[in-house]
Amino acid sequence: MCPENKETYIKGKFIFKKNIMKVVDCMILKQAIRDLASKDTNLSESASDFFKSSKYKELCLSLEIDKSMMDKSIKELETYPLISKKKLANRMAIMLDGFSRE
Repeated sequence: MCPENKETYIKGKFIFKKNIMKVVDCMILKQAIRDLASKDTNLSESASDFFKSSKYKELCLSLEIDKSMMDKSIKELETYPLISKKKLANRMAIMLDGFSRE
């Protein structure tokens, strides 16, 4: 999941920091998706609120993710029953790994 630290660090501290922040942003987004599928209603409501926040928009920009497509996916995810929602949330989270590797 994490970029090659040695190779990135050789290129310069700024690039290293930028890549680490991208990994952190990806981890935050992945956790929010998983929280959205939680059976804990407080946690899922909190995640739902996150997807309406400016921080979510910033994460999409940072990860170069099409926010409108992500919004559609999130809205659709919320319509699924809990078990299906959990499976799909985990698949979405795994797919996000590719965004943190660049």
